[in-house]
Amino acid sequence: MPQEITGMQHAVAIDREEIVQIYKLIRPHVRRTPVIEVDGADFGLAGISIVLKLELLQYSGSFKARGAMANLLVRNVPPAGVVAASGGNHGAAVAFAAHRLGKPARIFVPKVASASKTERIRGYGAELVITGDRYAEALAASQEWAARSGAMEVHAYDQLETLLGQGTVGLELEEQDPGLDSLLVAVGGRRINRRDCSLVCRASEDHRRRAGGCANAGNGA
Repeated sequence: MPQEITGMQHAVAIDREEIVQIYKLIRPHVRRTPVIEVDGADFGLAGISIVLKLELLQYSGSFKARGAMANLLVRNVPPAGVVAASGGNHGAAVAFAAHRLGKPARIFVPKVASASKTERIRGYGAELVITGDRYAEALAASQEWAARSGAMEVHAYDQLETLLGQGTVGLELEEQDPGLDSLLVAVGGRRINRRDCSLVCRASEDHRRRAGGCANAGNGA
């Protein structure tokens, strides 16, 4: 059954097949990141095995390249290109996707964004705008630019294509470890947010026996 995702401007229903179709589309442009198995005892959990999916090896340095690429491949990008607001990772992902597909990009980040993230954004050829003390201020500035320029907004989480792209992590993980019985996903901050977590779980064909253990880790993108 489709799962209703709330918290966006409008609730949307998403099923696994939509994530499958998005994965087919973005697969040539993203990495199938590896998994490693470690002894749970190393983390104080004796008697179990833990499988880690290394999305830090994804293009742009995080899973967010999946959602960014989905946006640029599914939606009609205008001549003005794309615009995004970010604390760092999403901006780098959008800059990467735009660079790979030959589209102009302008990325707005707050003053607290780390130098490593801003340099990565610049490295992909995007125009970087540092403004405001918080993400919300960078977001407002990006929305103003989109209204003036006609650029397409690529939201870090409040966008259907973004969520479908992030959900493809679950498809890969299911193939790489079909015996997985529980799924733990960090959310908030520069991590997968609650809706992404829900879709990662949903992407598993046998999602009913997979639990998304999600701990709030703050706000940001």
